[in-house]
Amino acid sequence: MDFPTPSFQDIIQYNKLIKGRLRTPVKALEKLHRVLLKENARINKQMDRENKHIRSHLKKRSQLNLLLKRNTESILKSFYPATDKISLLYKKQGTSTYIKARLYWEGIQREVQIGTIPRVTDMINTLIENKVITDLKPIENTKLNWKSLNDNPQVLQAVKEVAALKFQEYLLRKLLTSSDLDESEMIFEATETVVPQMDDKNKPTPSHREPETDELPENGTDWYIQWRENNL
Repeated sequence: MDFPTPSFQDIIQYNKLIKGRLRTPVKALEKLHRVLLKENARINKQMDRENKHIRSHLKKRSQLNLLLKRNTESILKSFYPATDKISLLYKKQGTSTYIKARLYWEGIQREVQIGTIPRVTDMINTLIENKVITDLKPIENTKLNWKSLNDNPQVLQAVKEVAALKFQEYLLRKLLTSSDLDESEMIFEATETVVPQMDDKNKPTPSHREPETDELPENGTDWYIQWRENNL
C-alpha cells in the first residue's frame, strides 16, 4: 500500500490548536514516518516470501494427498479385492473368445484376461467347492454363453469374483516387482516346481496366452508412475 507524504508541519500546528503536548521538531516526525514505511516494506517482503512458501507447501501437500490416495487404492485393491469397480467384456483373440475384465488402478485402465467361458465356469465351481462363493450352487450347464451369463445376475457376480482374484494377482505381482522388498522375500513360485517339456505341436500359441494390458490415460504418462519408478 502506498502512502502519500503527510504535512508534518500541519500535524504540529493542529496539535497546538487542540492544546496538545506534542513537543517535537518536524525532522523527528519525518524520521519516524520513514522508519515506519521501511518497516512496512520489510513486513510486506517477508509476507511475500511466506506466501511463496505456503503455495509451495500446498502444492507438495496436494501431491502427497494424491500419493496417499494412490497408495491407499493399492492397499484396498491388492489386499481387499472387491467387484464393484470391475467391468466385464467378451473379446475374441486369435481363434478363441475370452472373458476379460477392466479395472482402474493408478489412474490407468487395466485389462486382465480371465479365460474362456468353460475355464471361468470351472474356476467358479472350484470357489464354490472351497466355500469362497457361498450363495451359488455349482454350475452344471456346459452350454453357457455370454448372453446366458449376463442374464443370470448370480453367475455374473461369480464371474466378477473370479475377476477380482485375477486382478489381485496382477496387482500384487506388479507391486512386488516395484517395491523395496528384499529379494529373498519375493518368492513367486516354489523352487522345486518342474515344468514338463512339451512337443512343439503342444506349445500354446499366442491366442492361448492370457496377457495383461495397460492403457495409458489420455494425458500421457502419469507423473505418479514416474515417481514410483524413481523412488520405489
